[in-house]
Amino acid sequence: MTSLDATVLVLRIVFLGMWGLFVAALYRPFRQALRSPSWPTTVAVIRSSGVEAVGRVEGVKVVYAYSFNGIDYEGDKLASLGVARFTLLGAMAVAKRYPVGGTVRVHLDPRDPRNSVIIPGVGWRGYVLVVVVTAFCWTGAFMLELLLLLV
Repeated sequence: MTSLDATVLVLRIVFLGMWGLFVAALYRPFRQALRSPSWPTTVAVIRSSGVEAVGRVEGVKVVYAYSFNGIDYEGDKLASLGVARFTLLGAMAVAKRYPVGGTVRVHLDPRDPRNSVIIPGVGWRGYVLVVVVTAFCWTGAFMLELLLLLV
């Protein structure tokens, strides 16, 4: 095995390892997001709604209370795969849709009613994330050899 072969092998392991960690981290949330549109729904009351800073962008935080089978729960998931980050004005516009004391329909996991979400499903950003990360890792793993051969 030449040093070039060893370098390519190590880089393949690194890129495919990154992809494996990505898949492992997203498997359960993505599966739940795909199932969430078919979950039962109930009405929830908004307890708090606002904007929170996340680095240089803003996130929306909505806390809501609901009951299922006679048991009270509290949730804070706006979307299954997390909340998109916004500019301050964008985040304020989203938070305004969920005024304190207002009601909203939430989807809840019948196997674990503590797991609930206001916006069910996987949005287009979730699919784009999977495609981009997969393309990056697999391209890095297998096309890097061509680049190294050209050098």
